[in-house]
Amino acid sequence: MAKKRLVTAVDEDVYSLISEQSKSRGLSVYVFAGDLLTKASLNTEKHAADQLLAPHIRMAVQQELTRMSDQIIEMLVRIYMEGGTSRRLTQLLLAQTGGLDSNSVGSAMQIAWDNTYADMSVSLAGLTGWKAKVTKNSLLRVEPGQQAE
Repeated sequence: MAKKRLVTAVDEDVYSLISEQSKSRGLSVYVFAGDLLTKASLNTEKHAADQLLAPHIRMAVQQELTRMSDQIIEMLVRIYMEGGTSRRLTQLLLAQTGGLDSNSVGSAMQIAWDNTYADMSVSLAGLTGWKAKVTKNSLLRVEPGQQAE
């Protein structure tokens, strides 16, 4: 591409800085200053393009996060329903086929709950931060027979 000469004035301290940097790179002040102006112009154009794209990128990221959140909520609801159904069927089976009274069923369910909770705590021990978040969750501390809020 053909180059055109551009004459401009800069402060003395800027000129000194450009002069020092051009000497350290083995370039003339004019070539180095031209390279600086070219890079600054291209960077400004790129920045403007980034500013135009940023809202679209932000919207795409938000849509993906919303989609992922919806999927996680669906999985959590499914897990809750599976766990609750299994617990109620187990209680029913213990009461009907095991001939246990409601206190015995409650005790058996409490033992199972405590053992599961202990196993989960051990399984999560190596995951930084997650053990505290999961085991402090009020839904996980609901005792058998109580309703989660």
